[in-house]
Amino acid sequence: MRQSIFITQPEFESKHWRAAFPGCLICTKEPNRVTASSIIWVLAGTPNWLELVKKYSQQRLLVIVMTNELEINQLRSALEAGAKGYVEALATKVIIEQVLETICSGGIWLPGQLLSNLVGALSNTPFKYASTCELELLTKRERQVVDIVVTGA
Repeated sequence: MRQSIFITQPEFESKHWRAAFPGCLICTKEPNRVTASSIIWVLAGTPNWLELVKKYSQQRLLVIVMTNELEINQLRSALEAGAKGYVEALATKVIIEQVLETICSGGIWLPGQLLSNLVGALSNTPFKYASTCELELLTKRERQVVDIVVTGA
């Protein structure tokens, strides 16, 4: 059975964590005992939070970063460190359960607000690609198809 371990700041705890996972462990420092089936929830802003995410991710544990304020740069740092999810720390019990279900099924969890911003930013970014093949050998129509495919069609 999987145990959720919440690593948070002193005096910061959500009632939804225990409601979602009654047997969870909530601590303000790195726990003494972590098993291969542990799910690690780390509050961003907790001392050494990124190092904890990296450490547990390298141990192939599922790590979810919680935040008090959704920030795209914090999201990027969390994902680069190996987190499989990024969620508001005070999310509801239902959301927290959905996060865990998604992560355990091999998915990643990103808040809808940030995902919308990310898609918007990416859609305004021109896509550039370099080709090492000789496109001059292709017909005009073949080059059109290549352009369409490379740009995501």
